[in-house]
Parts: sequence; C-alpha cells; structure tokens
Amino acid sequence: MTRFKIPAAPVQTNQQKKKGRAWAAWLIIVFGTGLLILLMAFSITKGAAGIPLSAVWDSLFHFDSENTHHLIVVDLRLPRVIASALVCAAFAVAGAVMQGMTRYPLADSGLLGLNAGAGFALSICFAFFPRLSYLQIILFAFLGAALGACLVNGIASLRRGGSHASGAGTV
Repeated sequence: MTRFKIPAAPVQTNQQKKKGRAWAAWLIIVFGTGLLILLMAFSITKGAAGIPLSAVWDSLFHFDSENTHHLIVVDLRLPRVIASALVCAAFAVAGAVMQGMTRYPLADSGLLGLNAGAGFALSICFAFFPRLSYLQIILFAFLGAALGACLVNGIASLRRGGSHASGAGTV
C-alpha cells in the first residue's frame, strides 16, 4: 500500500506578511483616490443645471468666463465638492484619533461628551441669547463641546484608592 504525502502549506515570514499588507494598503489608497476623483467629477455634473462631463473638463482646463456652465463649475460646484471632501477627511481623522485615544473601535463624539456639551451650549444660546449671529452660535457650540470633553476627561481621571473611577486598575 502506498501512502500519499500531503505537502505542507508554505509558511510566511513576518517580512512577507508586512510586504503583503503594504501592497494591500497601497492598493486601497490608489483605488480609493481614483473612486473619490470619479465621484467628485460626477457630483460636479449634477445640480439644478445639468452640466455634461465634457463641459466640466473644459471649464477646468480651458476656462471661458463668458460660458455660464464654466462659471457654475468653477465658482459654485468645484469649491463645494472640494470643501466636502476636506470636511469628510477631517471627520475621518477625528474619528481615528478618538478611537486611538480611547482604544475603543466604536468610539464616537458622544463617548467623549462632545455632543452633549455642544447641545447644552446651543440650548443656552437659544434660550438666553436669541439674537446671536451664526458665527457666534457656532463658537458657543464649539466651546460647549470643549467644556463637555474637559468634564468627561476630568471625571475619568479621578482616582479612588489608586484605581480609576471605573474600577479598572492602573497599568
């Protein structure tokens, strides 16, 4: 009777694993950037005045100030799309920072008291200062979020008998 020998699966070294992760990361970055640019171009074409993609391309590389479509693209839609991409990137970074700080993958702004602080400051603004400008209201909301985060951080840093308030011991 002959026995068949099953070949062992190749074992990857740590260097090979890191190289594979690096390629996967670059692939995700390149694919994501391409998809972002494609969706930004698509977003510029949509609106009250439908503008074809060829007119968007023309307005970016051969601008004509007499053409209404070019003015709409350059003055209205392109700044809106760029601003929205930058705001989304800022939200992503802020979320990653929060998750890294708390070491909790589901961390959000509510966990750190930002939502409650901003909401409390807004309710005070609307109740006691109804004639504030939008800029002042935004400033109050920002200060309320900062105060809420400071309160949550201060409460979390209180210690009882050498351990955190939550009962977890220090490392």
